[in-house]
Amino acid sequence: MYFIILFVILHLSNAITLKNCDKDAPIQLSLTQAPKQLPIQNNATLHISAGVQIKNYTVPRNIRVEVDVSKKILFWVKIPCFGCDFSLSCDKMPEICMVNDFCKDCSVNVRNIKVRMPADIEQQLPRFLPNFVINGHYWARLRLINKDKPKETVACIEVETDVKSHAKKK
Repeated sequence: MYFIILFVILHLSNAITLKNCDKDAPIQLSLTQAPKQLPIQNNATLHISAGVQIKNYTVPRNIRVEVDVSKKILFWVKIPCFGCDFSLSCDKMPEICMVNDFCKDCSVNVRNIKVRMPADIEQQLPRFLPNFVINGHYWARLRLINKDKPKETVACIEVETDVKSHAKKK
């Protein structure tokens, strides 16, 4: 799950791009600083800067995140991603509800935030896969949906990034 969340926050360089895939969604993202590639390395630290625009909207207390992932070989190959979809709620992430207290129609910029990769991310990769299979160019789409109103898209983001694994295989 951490791997997918990091796709959301990466952008800007020749190797990483982000676009909002639903221009009518009430939440739009823009990212202005990110690493050139996503390192799959225990405790790696990434520095990002981002902007979030909320258009006259109250962020739902419960959000479902639907994830699609593809890898470019010679063409895009959809990766089966069992368990990639996940839910966010005020209980799991109180920051979601805090936003409603100060921002229903605003733009927020954050600068130079440190994001640390999980301490066990290398162990989460299947051991039988060599690094050259994991490494490569990926695309992901994350649709954030109001769990209480399943037809309401909160935000939609498409990200392309290069992934580099540093896992040592035994």
